[in-house]
Amino acid sequence: FYKSSLFSTINLRTTYGYSGNVDLSKTAAAVATYFTDAPATGFPYAMIKTLNNPNLRWEKTSMLNAAIDFVVKRGRISGTVEYYHKKGTDLYGSTPYDYTTWGGSPSIIKNVAAISGKGVDITLNTRNLVGKFKWNTVVLFNYNSNKTTKYETTEADKIVSKLGAGGLIVPVIGKPLYSISAYKWGGLDANGNPQGYVNGKKSTDYDSIVTEGFNKGLEGNVVYVGPSSPPIFGSLINTFSFKGISLSVNLIYKLGYYFQKTALSYSGLINYGAGNKDYDKRWMKPGDELKTNIPSFIYPVDDSRDAFYALSEATVLKADNVRIQYINLSWLLPFKYKNVPNIELYINVSNLGIIWRANKENLDPDYPATLKPEKSYAFGIRANF
Repeated sequence: FYKSSLFSTINLRTTYGYSGNVDLSKTAAAVATYFTDAPATGFPYAMIKTLNNPNLRWEKTSMLNAAIDFVVKRGRISGTVEYYHKKGTDLYGSTPYDYTTWGGSPSIIKNVAAISGKGVDITLNTRNLVGKFKWNTVVLFNYNSNKTTKYETTEADKIVSKLGAGGLIVPVIGKPLYSISAYKWGGLDANGNPQGYVNGKKSTDYDSIVTEGFNKGLEGNVVYVGPSSPPIFGSLINTFSFKGISLSVNLIYKLGYYFQKTALSYSGLINYGAGNKDYDKRWMKPGDELKTNIPSFIYPVDDSRDAFYALSEATVLKADNVRIQYINLSWLLPFKYKNVPNIELYINVSNLGIIWRANKENLDPDYPATLKPEKSYAFGIRANF
């Protein structure tokens, strides 16, 4: 029934899956550990290590996937476009528990969470040049969006739990699993002190700033910045070939997310000698507040001042970047060796670093506080028997 002069092949496919998961370390019965003698009486005794929870259920996951596979006439362009929607319910999560009824822990694991995610995956293959000199391109594009839809605990619904939390899953209803919030930034005052907001007005009362943030969240002086995991990512692989010699270059990109840089802490500098290059950019004289966000050095140091600055918008930067993942050069030998028809020599260089980044501070968002991986070189021989 299908006729087209443009597309030689189109495949439509869809799948739906529903599965369960159980953590065998969780139990509906109490788990106790037995000891030979009690310190006070010398008698054998047992201590409950895991509280019973007869209401535990399997975690449930459902996923819908719909896709189109296509080939343009003569195979010059081919690819796949996929859409998926995933829902997780009855997920395990920590929730507050009446400490006086047990005493072992103020929280217990229950089926309290739910998440929802959706996304698009696109793969595009193109044969740009054919003949003796060949040029092929593979484009990978991924978009993923996820959020917490349910979490039965009041503390986890506070946006302040995402202050400086980019690398951890922090469940806040309506927000991505990995994301960052920060104290609203009011700049530096005339003495180089970092300013936040209390009741909508700029303030250096850091205890009051923290109190308002905890009590009011987004309705007060805390702002939601964005995801700390890239919702858009993919790669561009170009391969050039001529008479058995092939060169491949892989560029990867990550877009639409944020990271929190390591803030200059004067407490850490004084007590442990831990500083960073922002010390050279600090406020030093009146007027510097117009050109820097690095607070002035004060002594004695103020821990609350340092803590507010570290969790403010001033230390959150856009993480978008493009980097060269690897370059691979190979040579398919033009002769056979005994019964081996294909012998290929190759050299690969990886971790070549960023070629573009959104932040202006020359920081690698994947390694903001650690050493970046060194360039890696590999030489090898591949043979097909």
